Amino acid sequence: MNRIILKTLSLSLLVFNLLGCKGFQKTNNKEVSDIPIIDSIETINNSYYLEDITINWNAMYLDNSSIDAMVGYIEEIHYDDSLFFVSHKLSLFGEEKKIYVFDKNGKFVRQISNIGRAKNEYISLGEWTLDTYNKEIIIFDRFDCVIKRYSYKGDFIGSNQLDYSLQQISGITVLNDHKYLFQMSIIEEPSFDYYLYDIEKNKVCGIFPIRNIYTKGHNMSGNQSYSDLNNPSKFFIRYYDDIIYNIDSIGNTKAYIKLGFVPQIKKKDLKALPPEIDKCPMNHVFSLFDLTDYILLNTFSGYYLINKHTNKATQYVSDGVVNINKIPSTTSIVGVFGNYLIGVITPDAAESRAKHKRETQTEEVIDFYKKAAANENATLVFYEIGK
Repeated sequence: MNRIILKTLSLSLLVFNLLGCKGFQKTNNKEVSDIPIIDSIETINNSYYLEDITINWNAMYLDNSSIDAMVGYIEEIHYDDSLFFVSHKLSLFGEEKKIYVFDKNGKFVRQISNIGRAKNEYISLGEWTLDTYNKEIIIFDRFDCVIKRYSYKGDFIGSNQLDYSLQQISGITVLNDHKYLFQMSIIEEPSFDYYLYDIEKNKVCGIFPIRNIYTKGHNMSGNQSYSDLNNPSKFFIRYYDDIIYNIDSIGNTKAYIKLGFVPQIKKKDLKALPPEIDKCPMNHVFSLFDLTDYILLNTFSGYYLINKHTNKATQYVSDGVVNINKIPSTTSIVGVFGNYLIGVITPDAAESRAKHKRETQTEEVIDFYKKAAANENATLVFYEIGK
């Protein structure tokens, strides 16, 4: 087993300027030292990461007692106040149109679907999240570039018209009762990865620039971060960067850890790329899952699990053959809760897995597929992560 080697370095870190909210602010340069570097890791080959890092799992069969409770393709899940909020797509490549609310046992509570042109309605349900401080559902209507706010019961509370320069929002994180962090898709240079937004003053009060990368005019939707909404601080990583950053509840940002195994992309590399930006040969981080005790990274070269308390990391490399025997496989991972990853499986996918069962699979897993197939509605699987 390789050891984690911690080194130190000094670098110039661009951080949010939080001194007032007078429109766009320039960032300050701040010297940061003693950033742990992970440049040597334990590697597990021929692995399906989820089976190796799951210490327990349980299922929630969503209510199928009424047509209103039936969900299509689940895109994202958030949890607060013993309620699961689920965004739904009519088809795999469709746009989210509704948010469903279920209690902690999977019983259907209500739909939130206010589609239209009125002040209390939205045209496009783009990015969304929960404001756990004010107990509000935050919806970004990309068509009108406006934030709509609803109570957990679906009652309209208010709206905030954003400048159309923010129309490429690709993620929203609520930091406190009035500050949001917007992640942006990058289309043109110069641009910024993240904007800090004061919803009370309706103004940008901080910016976090992208690294010196060259987009060639392509829309870089970048990595996606999933965080437990109750974590006191959040983690994120910039496009084609190798540093994970931490941002606290008031917007203070610092470098958390440097990923020595993720090579930094340079402008000359991007200039030489073919038209498809996604064919970048670098070890790009696709998604970051911010759990209570761990950070899970999905990258070009496999999955990496980082222990927040020890900064030790393990890489899980697949040989291309997925043999899952002790836990059920789901269609996708759509959220996090504490130290749990939340997966979802459709009845059709469960039926297919039940028909193609393997002798090495446990009876518990086979029974799960049969129950999920018969449920007629989607089923959630909670994977407790540990090592």
